[in-house]
Amino acid sequence: MSQDATWTVAEAKAKFGELVETARTTGSQTITRNGRQTAVVVSIEEWVARDPQTGESGGVLRLVAAAGLASRRLA
Repeated sequence: MSQDATWTVAEAKAKFGELVETARTTGSQTITRNGRQTAVVVSIEEWVARDPQTGESGGVLRLVAAAGLASRRLA
């Protein structure tokens, strides 16, 4: 898998360790369900960099809101 690779939910479940390692070493990894983007796995370093003041999930919530995804159902 390369940087910003896409995995199906089934692939992510079957190869979870590889998914995490790939996110850690090469960049964010997108997970899809039924062909739709559902989730993203990122390294802790990338996670913290998204909200440099706290490193907490509030930074990600702001990103979701800014991307216009807050009103989308991702199930």
